[in-house]
Amino acid sequence: VQDEDYDDCFGFTEQEVKELLAYCKAEFSDELKKMYDGYHFGSTDVYNPWSIINFLDEKKYKTYWADSSSNGLVSQLIQQGSSKTKVIMEELLEGKSIKTKLDEQIVFNQLDGSSEAIWSLLLASGYLKVDYVDFANSEGNNIYELSLTNFEVKKMFEKMIDNWFKTCLLYTSDAADD
Repeated sequence: VQDEDYDDCFGFTEQEVKELLAYCKAEFSDELKKMYDGYHFGSTDVYNPWSIINFLDEKKYKTYWADSSSNGLVSQLIQQGSSKTKVIMEELLEGKSIKTKLDEQIVFNQLDGSSEAIWSLLLASGYLKVDYVDFANSEGNNIYELSLTNFEVKKMFEKMIDNWFKTCLLYTSDAADD
């Protein structure tokens, strides 16, 4: 994510988005930027290509990328995470950032053993972005300041959490009927 070698190869730059919009006779807007921008690779800001292409097709603001998979692993890790994980997610949804160590080489079998592992996964998967890095702080670790990537990701997490409560209420209601 921090490597600059291919930083403009994982999405559309703002200039490319503007050119695509002009070609499709659509206007660039702050709402489009808020919804689909926010990804950082190396030193380049990029837009989610899947979301931009679908937006150009439908001309509607929707959670295209977030709805393109089940997000099951992410949901499970957050839902089964510690109370601290849930508090941090709440802060992220409020627009705040978090500071944490990361392992950019995270592997799936480490997800249960490390409290920082979920943030590494969310960064590598595009749900979080790096706002700032404190390189080699006094403890010799890089400390990353992270926030939700964009409004599309925020809406996806809000929908995910709403579904948890709906499912919980459904099970509670079914149990009461028995």
